[in-house]
Amino acid sequence: MVGEYERAFYGGQYASMAPLLEHYGVQLWMPEVGGRVDYHAEDHEQTMLALGYRSKREITRTRIRVRTAMAAQTREQGRYLGGRPPHGDRPRGGRARRSAGGRRGH
Repeated sequence: MVGEYERAFYGGQYASMAPLLEHYGVQLWMPEVGGRVDYHAEDHEQTMLALGYRSKREITRTRIRVRTAMAAQTREQGRYLGGRPPHGDRPRGGRARRSAGGRRGH
């Protein structure tokens, strides 16, 4: 039973997964098709593919929204977005400086 189509399939995944699910005897139940998905029904396949592409579109929109918000936080609040920490010693001449107690050779 899949309660939310967004968590079921992404893009065209249903087309490649349906034969495997049928082969192993897995029944798929979706509220959008009114119960059990019939792997041989054309309307169920079209519905599942449409839901997969809708899910893909929503994921893309969310990704863009999050990246935009993170960039705005960096610009306006000076928030750190990841990567190498912006503190500590900076490399000089291509090599990082080590503290006196640090390990050597690594």
